[in-house]
Amino acid sequence: MAAAQARVFEFELHFTETYKAHQGDHPAVREAACLRVLLPHLLGPISENDDFAGRIDSYPLVGLGLEQATGGPGYYCREKDEILRQMSTATVSAAERAQGLRK
Repeated sequence: MAAAQARVFEFELHFTETYKAHQGDHPAVREAACLRVLLPHLLGPISENDDFAGRIDSYPLVGLGLEQATGGPGYYCREKDEILRQMSTATVSAAERAQGLRK
């Protein structure tokens, strides 16, 4: 379970680092960079009987909202307590990266 949590937390760190790296860029550039990180994580695989691609199985703790399920268009951070709980069980390198993002 801890290994799965570390992988999930890895996504949140990667997304936040990407956002911060593009914070001064034009919003379209920043959003494209964030979507490049978000969409492969968010969208489920295409199944044999699917009529449409793009199944969303679950929403990550941070991301770029594309629909009402995440509160509408815009960046979001859900369940801050869950993120803090994951930080407490994260690897040392992930925890150090997270602390660096708080600046």
